[in-house]
Amino acid sequence: MHDLDEIELIIGNSGRNFSGVTSITIQLLDYQYKEINLAVLGSSFIPNEFRTINFYQFIKLTRNNLSNGKNKDFFYT
Repeated sequence: MHDLDEIELIIGNSGRNFSGVTSITIQLLDYQYKEINLAVLGSSFIPNEFRTINFYQFIKLTRNNLSNGKNKDFFYT
């Protein structure tokens, strides 16, 4: 599993209802997870093999840049 401090992309998944957007997010995770160090904010409907974080972890992660100086990206639909 990837180092939590080096998460490059955080994908928002705060909805508790299963929707088309949730379905697409889950389908794309398998590909994205192999390409980039990512985590999903919220665990609703996300398979266990993917890293999920809670809101407290999200706030903690966004305080610092990556070790290479780049910013962390957040994607929410």
